[in-house]
Amino acid sequence: MSFEAPRALQKEKTPNNSEKIRRILQRHVVDLPMEELGRRELIKQMAGASLGVKSVSVDRAHPVIDIESVVLAPGRKKVLMGPNGSGKSTLFDAFMERDAFFNMKSGAGASVVGKPVHLRERTRIARLDQEEILGEINDVPVGEVLSIAADHFKIQFPVDWEDPDKYEQNLANQEVHVRIETLVNKITALFGVDDFLARKVSELSGGERTKLSLFAVLLSEPDVLFLDEPTNHLDLQSISKLTALFDEYKKAGISIVSASHVDWFLQDAGADGVIEIAWDGEKREVRDSQSPYSKYIKNPSREQAPVISGEIEWLQRDYGYKIGDTIVESPVNFSIPDSPLQGVSLPIIHGGDLVVLSGNNGTG
Repeated sequence: MSFEAPRALQKEKTPNNSEKIRRILQRHVVDLPMEELGRRELIKQMAGASLGVKSVSVDRAHPVIDIESVVLAPGRKKVLMGPNGSGKSTLFDAFMERDAFFNMKSGAGASVVGKPVHLRERTRIARLDQEEILGEINDVPVGEVLSIAADHFKIQFPVDWEDPDKYEQNLANQEVHVRIETLVNKITALFGVDDFLARKVSELSGGERTKLSLFAVLLSEPDVLFLDEPTNHLDLQSISKLTALFDEYKKAGISIVSASHVDWFLQDAGADGVIEIAWDGEKREVRDSQSPYSKYIKNPSREQAPVISGEIEWLQRDYGYKIGDTIVESPVNFSIPDSPLQGVSLPIIHGGDLVVLSGNNGTG
């Protein structure tokens, strides 16, 4: 017989930093068993794919998302396009078997989870969410986040040299440990993370938070990468470095699918093809093309998104300013407490001016 204390007397265990970070990583990194489901002739058409589906639908979304064919080959970079709300995140969820699943359309479709790039039994999908994934760990220093993330993934590749039957596996896993440690050192130096390792997550700028979220999932040794807005809040220099880093993952045989609104990033990230969700308000259909993004968007047969027409309301308002009038007359210089902006001077802004605000992440 067991006795359970009244709920009011029970002390709920508060998760520590390590538990919080591991919980986040388990949500954004999943391992799927290799399997082939559905019609054999369709499965044959997806031979060698990391992930693939044919003649399926995702019915979590309304209306449903109909997919004729999406095939992700190892070592390829594609982009996922579609208007806001069309179901890009839902499609990622379905491939991860996270919150949505593929419907085989009464047995007419097929799905494939292929052989992993790395030496293990399951295919690993790592996902950068568009939504904030660091909210639970705002009080944790950045260095601790990266350290716990690295340890979390190294533990999944155990090394036991006392077992002579696992020599090849131990050797492969030891190489994984070295790669993870090398990546931590590389990204902290290349992306300037070493400048804010001691700061808490809550003290980071938007771009710094994007970097930390991205690097935490990159440490997972993925076979497939789903990146939902990886360029959010990043400066141009960081985006350029990111594309170079993805090229290294591609050479390793990893399949990468990115969703972004930055056109020149899409030019690079979509070098091997485009997945587009077309939504006319009544139905959603997924198109998979092997054409590079730069050519795909210029295809005259492609149905273009509707063009905004009419007057823009805020441009029609009378603010009392005319071209050349002084709108913002800044002080000679100013400082904002608890920020990088100290002793800053700004130009005067006149009506009709087109002003660009630029700077590296964390500069304020």
